[in-house]
Amino acid sequence: MSSFELIEVPLSDRKLVERFIRVPWYVHREHHPSPRWVPPLLMDRRDYLNPDKNPFFKHVQAAFWIARKDGRDVARVAAVRDEDFVKFHGLQTGYLGMFECPDDRELAQALVDTAKAWLAARGCTAMIGPFELSMNYISGVLVEGFDRDPGINMPYNPPYYDRLLKGQVWPRPRTCCTGASILSGRSPSGWRRSPPRSPSGAASPSATCASTTGTPRSCARSRS
Repeated sequence: MSSFELIEVPLSDRKLVERFIRVPWYVHREHHPSPRWVPPLLMDRRDYLNPDKNPFFKHVQAAFWIARKDGRDVARVAAVRDEDFVKFHGLQTGYLGMFECPDDRELAQALVDTAKAWLAARGCTAMIGPFELSMNYISGVLVEGFDRDPGINMPYNPPYYDRLLKGQVWPRPRTCCTGASILSGRSPSGWRRSPPRSPSGAASPSATCASTTGTPRSCARSRS
């Protein structure tokens, strides 16, 4: 049975924020090592979680937690109520954000329940995600394509994330596809090759492909 402590992370406490930022290193480098995981830039993450530098925080309420187990920071989660989303869609819906967790169903459930309770206390009747902080950032969990390098601004996570989150909050998953580019060789069936460009520094005809009906290189699933 899991034994862990959840620590709330005020964004004004920059030491706790730093610990929150570094949780993915435990998950992706120690718990489930992946040579394809690309760590984020620390200075970018520090600015991203700084309300004085990220204007996103002007229209949201947000809370953050670290899960600590056996003296280590092993998981994290955020809950976000985006007033712009609520006003535009007319829905009392919040976000599950920045989810990182080892393969521990009980711990994952505690993270989700904590975020859900925080949102409910602020009038939210539904929760969608996982996102980074909103749908305008990294969204969903990767469910296939783990043998390929991650796409830009697309999720990359251990395969068990989908299992940990499935059925806990969202009954209807939506499937999204990451992009891909073909640098050489033949294009997959159903892909359309981009038109040739002039030789003034532009890409050659074989450098870029645009997906039409072809098989995606990987998928990211979010639940809403």
